[in-house]
Amino acid sequence: KGYSGGNCEIADECKATLNTADDGTDGNYFCANGGVASGNTGSCSCSCPSGFSGTHCTTADKITLTGSSLGNCDVDGYCFSSLDYQNLESCSFTIREAGTLEVLLFNTVRTFFGGCEDTLTVGGRIYCSTSGPNDVAVNAGDTIEWSSDFSDTRLGFNICLRTPCVSSASLTADGTDGNFYCI
Repeated sequence: KGYSGGNCEIADECKATLNTADDGTDGNYFCANGGVASGNTGSCSCSCPSGFSGTHCTTADKITLTGSSLGNCDVDGYCFSSLDYQNLESCSFTIREAGTLEVLLFNTVRTFFGGCEDTLTVGGRIYCSTSGPNDVAVNAGDTIEWSSDFSDTRLGFNICLRTPCVSSASLTADGTDGNFYCI
């Protein structure tokens, strides 16, 4: 199963299923939330729709991505980026859960005269060069805008959303959902 040909020598294309036990060894691969399976039997993966990430598209992203010229704009769970960005990128990142921004990398173009060519705008404030929005508080529903112009480019940015931890009375609260058991 999962192979075709006269001697079963051809690995079939992977097919997305909703069965969590499907690991791709027979060509069936678990992809949740509308994920699309790709690859061949034994080496399957999921391409996740906007708003979801993870191996099987089971993680609801805390940030969503929209835009007309996405380039290298990307979202992965609690983080958003445009690494090694291109000219004329334009995208928006919408925060789905309140928190504080943590800048892991920020390097965009500043003009010789001190102005900004490639900008990230958070809460109406423009960031460029190596001064990113570190420790800036954001709320659910806030939109962060990114745009690059037609000239030089730099390394780009990688920023994550830190969310506050919530104490829980449940002994099983291990922090995976932001809730922790407190003694």
